[in-house]
Amino acid sequence: MSKRKKETILKEPKVDKRVELLSIVFRLANSHEYSQNLFPKYVESIENHFGEFRSHDLIKYVKDELREDGIGFSSVMSMAIHITKPPNIKPIITLFG
Repeated sequence: MSKRKKETILKEPKVDKRVELLSIVFRLANSHEYSQNLFPKYVESIENHFGEFRSHDLIKYVKDELREDGIGFSSVMSMAIHITKPPNIKPIITLFG
């Protein structure tokens, strides 16, 4: 393998805060695809830290509008990569026209 190729390999895993945030939002909105319990300690941490926000307007919006329109699975991740990082979230491009 060439030296240039080695330099492009990710040295250590990193968390994308946008992806993490929208995954948690859709979990709190009871989206089936984001409600698995494969990692119980992680799920417990999410519930302990964010559970009180289940009645937040964003969670209601996701439940009432986005999920009803079929937004889920990879659409959520597509939205995540098209917004700026928290805490000052803004669209990078127009998501819905």
